Amino acid sequence: MELLGLKLVAFLLIFVAGVAGGLLPLWLGNKSYRERMTTLGLGFTSGIFLGAGILHMLPESQDHFAELGSDVHVYAVLFVALGFMLVLFLEKVLITVDDDDVVVTAGVSAYVLIFVLSVHSVITGISMGLSSTAGQVLLLILVISLHKLFAAFAVGMSFLSAEFSRKRYVTLLLFFALMAPLGIILGSVAASRLDTSLTLRGEAIFDALAAGTFIYIATIDNMPKAFCCREDRWMNFGALCLGFGWMAMLLLAE
Repeated sequence: MELLGLKLVAFLLIFVAGVAGGLLPLWLGNKSYRERMTTLGLGFTSGIFLGAGILHMLPESQDHFAELGSDVHVYAVLFVALGFMLVLFLEKVLITVDDDDVVVTAGVSAYVLIFVLSVHSVITGISMGLSSTAGQVLLLILVISLHKLFAAFAVGMSFLSAEFSRKRYVTLLLFFALMAPLGIILGSVAASRLDTSLTLRGEAIFDALAAGTFIYIATIDNMPKAFCCREDRWMNFGALCLGFGWMAMLLLAE
């Protein structure tokens, strides 16, 4: 019951974080200030994602594969790579955007962004739903909520660039905010219906996939944007180190 209650709290917090992050661009009127805060936040979350993927999710996956008697050096790392390449394929290969019309391009880019981030959200949500320990659920609440907040902010910024109507803006934002909670439901249902061995196998796989997507979002999506402005590079690197250091401290405190 305690674990189920935590997952319910996670469902609500992650949804609220997604909605709040997506509405922030409508409230922050100063474009320069908004962009500066965005790069600082992306630096911090890059460190969070790197730490969560490398220090937490990958070792968790290795432990689960070890319990199954599998060769952790093959399977855990393999699924991390697959998670990384899945998001890379979706974002850079499967969908391409022409640059002829600025508004049309911005609109297509917004849909691409929400699609890719939604896939990532479902994967991490399933990982949480399959989680069998309160500690891992609490970690994922922290990481996914922060991710949802800043990802939704980026989505909202793309909606503004595309000049979406207020109705379309809110509808797409609610859709995006529900993706990680949907993954939590799917993972929780799977965990309750599958036997222990299959649940453990699913948790091992989705932990590794989530680690790969965390590493991708940190290195390919967030870091180039976080360090695009030379004048803030030291501050943003400090924010990155702070985020990674936080994840390292959580690891040492376990």
